[in-house]
Amino acid sequence: MRLRLAYDQVANVCLTGSTGYIGSSLATAGHYSFEPITTLDELCSGCTVLHLAAATDGGNRETLLSNLEMDTYLADWAEDNEARVVYASGNCVYANSIDCDVEDCLRPLDYYSASKIFGETLLRERLRERCCILRIGDVFGVGQRHGALFNAIERLIVNREPLVQIGDGLKLRTYIYIEELVRQIAYAAAMISENRGSGTYNVGHAEALTVRDLLARLSELADLPIDTSRAQADRSNLDVRSMRIAPLPGYTATFTMDTALQDYVGQLKGRR
Repeated sequence: MRLRLAYDQVANVCLTGSTGYIGSSLATAGHYSFEPITTLDELCSGCTVLHLAAATDGGNRETLLSNLEMDTYLADWAEDNEARVVYASGNCVYANSIDCDVEDCLRPLDYYSASKIFGETLLRERLRERCCILRIGDVFGVGQRHGALFNAIERLIVNREPLVQIGDGLKLRTYIYIEELVRQIAYAAAMISENRGSGTYNVGHAEALTVRDLLARLSELADLPIDTSRAQADRSNLDVRSMRIAPLPGYTATFTMDTALQDYVGQLKGRR
């Protein structure tokens, strides 16, 4: 089991998944001064754990088993050591639905989403008010490599090539910019550390977008055309998953979806 731990002893905050995209972005954002550690036993009692570590291959049964092992181990340790946990879940727990609310019924789409539903239930029942669950929208930002869409978008904008829309582009998602997400994770950590609240929250920008609308906005910002190609048996209209945002109490967002896309494209232009 590889939790990829890092620890800020002064803040008494631990990070799992420190080498992943979200974890590494959080580690370099300036909120904490993390140093690598080997085991949870190196932590002080009563610490706050930002639990981002997870296997993400949804089609692999080993993903479910690996995540169950990690989440169970963390829950046992947190219960024994009076730790608080900010748990990174995702919009995948809602399956194919529109405007999902935190009180809605959860349904797994694959092994990964099943593991997140289990992890949420386990930590909520074991830790109760010492657990904060973040159901995170689709993450985008410079350097994001999980998922083909933004991987391709980044390459095309940097190389000044036309953006590509395959099929009707009706896949619908709630998105969250990495710069906004790390702020919200750090805020959630402070909130639960100071006993100012726990609970479950939908984390993302309020405006959901289809891929077609997303590409249209990026095309304008990057001054690039869009090439369209047909897709056999296009079913993008059935691939819908958007959330009704449940903001963290007292938190004020830095970015809207529009300003996030502007910042994102600006950073990519700087890489040309």
